[in-house]
Amino acid sequence: MPSQDKPSKSSWKDEEKIWSRIESLEAYAIDACKSDEQRETAGMILKEMGLAKTTSSAVKLLTDIGYFPVHVNLDLLKMKIPTDHSEKITSAAQSLLSDSSDPDEVNRKNLTNLKVYAIDVDEADELDDALSATKLQDGRINVWIHVADATRYVQPGSIVDREAMRRGTSVFLPTATYPMFPENLAMGAMSLRQGELCNAVTVSVVLHDDGSIAECSVFNSVIKPTYMLTYESASELLHLNLQEEVELRTLYEAAKLRLNWRRQQ
Repeated sequence: MPSQDKPSKSSWKDEEKIWSRIESLEAYAIDACKSDEQRETAGMILKEMGLAKTTSSAVKLLTDIGYFPVHVNLDLLKMKIPTDHSEKITSAAQSLLSDSSDPDEVNRKNLTNLKVYAIDVDEADELDDALSATKLQDGRINVWIHVADATRYVQPGSIVDREAMRRGTSVFLPTATYPMFPENLAMGAMSLRQGELCNAVTVSVVLHDDGSIAECSVFNSVIKPTYMLTYESASELLHLNLQEEVELRTLYEAAKLRLNWRRQQ
């Protein structure tokens, strides 16, 4: 049967008796039966269908009827990792986007004068951290670590915050990303965006000449990311040794100082 003619996954829940059998098959497929009755129900269905009583047979049957996608990731099911957000959570996230107020606006430092480099893997879905570096008058290096400020949109204890706490983390796979926040937040407003004003939490660190930390501070900020680079493109820029990218060379110098200091500890 063509995939477009198969029942949707949600339609299997319409009848309690059918849904109970589907649940038994799914539990059998991922070796997670909660009772002997569930295991026996799955085995009976497989026998009636002329299939072997194996997990792979259960996976095949659920795929054939359209309940599982063709390339189902069983590890996600075994670990009970949610792959989407409920309509309630998505709607709540959309409401947050329409609220232009910033509870920390008066406390944010304007760092839009800094050149900001966001460096990550190619095709990263969430860009949530970036770096800056400047030389102080005494020759020491000031490194700035910027992290996207999720609390700009999500207040502690809110429904979206509680859902993120329940998930605990975003899940990154070679084939897909499952963010703990709805995509319109995680990959949109909460991400750092090139050339746009972005709210962040910034850690400012001043290094001694030996790479040890002379002083540091943490504060809310507003930044304007200058470059979105892959690790490869950042390396290429360094090798080009462009005069206009002195800040990137300063970052590299700071990295070497810290590496040497840590090796001596």
